[in-house]
Amino acid sequence: MTTDTMDDQLEGEERKRGVFTRLVLGLLSVLWIALVLALFAAVALIVGSFAKFTYDASQMTAQSVDQDAVQAADGIVVLTGGADRIKEAVGLMQRDGDKRLLITGVNPQTDLDAIARTNDLDEAVLTCCVDIDRTALDTIGNAQAAALWAEEKGYSSIVVVTSNIHMRRSMLEFSRAMPAVRLVAAPVEVHDLSGLDWMQDRTAWRALITEYGKYAAARLRTYLGEDLVRWAATRMIQRTA
Repeated sequence: MTTDTMDDQLEGEERKRGVFTRLVLGLLSVLWIALVLALFAAVALIVGSFAKFTYDASQMTAQSVDQDAVQAADGIVVLTGGADRIKEAVGLMQRDGDKRLLITGVNPQTDLDAIARTNDLDEAVLTCCVDIDRTALDTIGNAQAAALWAEEKGYSSIVVVTSNIHMRRSMLEFSRAMPAVRLVAAPVEVHDLSGLDWMQDRTAWRALITEYGKYAAARLRTYLGEDLVRWAATRMIQRTA
């Protein structure tokens, strides 16, 4: 083999390696661009979804409640865990004296007297028309307890009382637990989201972000499974406590 032939072979191999290197670098560049675009798309999706969640929560006001639907409902369910929820639910019950109220998620050590004192209510009002669930530990449990209660009472429509930022997740879980029951939202406006002042409130931001994360997990529960969603919700509570 002549020197010229060997040089030609080496040059050909170098050209092949160069072409291969350019192909690999081109492929890596395309993958990097695709990854960056996917990341931007994911961020945009999350931000947009959070904005929609916040907007929906801002519309959950006393003025948004369908009073005719509340009056026509068979019973009322209030989820414990926030200020003024029980007092608001009792107020709705008293406006229409033939409705019963379920308070779900009550601490096993808490009795009617303690509930009355904590919420500045007459215990006689609670004794006559209130049922208590002490089994629920989270929103999924609240929905399951309320479904059993509604079935036992033969109710086809109930009013759901909880905070404005918690309402969307509550309605989702309640609709899953009792798809045949009509649900009427009666939100308690814990955080005023009507303007932009709340954006300077760290407490409001923390509450919204935490609840949005739980809501997103609840939406994915069909794919993730109930145990994983409950674990994630517990971790969020621990991190924000």
